[in-house]
Amino acid sequence: MSDITYFVGIVLALIAGIIVQIGVLIQKYIINKHSDDPKFIRSL
Repeated sequence: MSDITYFVGIVLALIAGIIVQIGVLIQKYIINKHSDDPKFIRSL
């Protein structure tokens, strides 16, 4: 039982890390896409 929960914990941690990295990449993409818009910079 503990081996299964350990494995599930590792898999969930990896999935959470991947989701966080995807979010960071999306944020960087949006900032770079709209970086020349002065209204967008003021709204941050």
